[in-house]
Amino acid sequence: MTETDEQMKKKQKIQEESGSNAEPSQVFPPRVVHQFTQKTAIKNEVSQSKPGLSTDVLASVFGGS
Repeated sequence: MTETDEQMKKKQKIQEESGSNAEPSQVFPPRVVHQFTQKTAIKNEVSQSKPGLSTDVLASVFGGS
C-alpha cells in the first residue's frame, strides 16, 4: 500500500469519526462590484483629442528635407 493510500484512509477515518463527509471549504465574503459614473463624454473622433506636431518639428527631428 502506498503512502497516499494510507493518508486517504486516515482522512476518511477522521471524517467518519467527526461525522462530516464533505471537505471543509473556506468561506469567502461576497464580492462587491463598484460601478462609477462617467464624468466626461467619450469623444468619437481621436484626431481632435491628439495634438499633432508641426512638419517643421518633425523635419528637424528626423532630418527631412
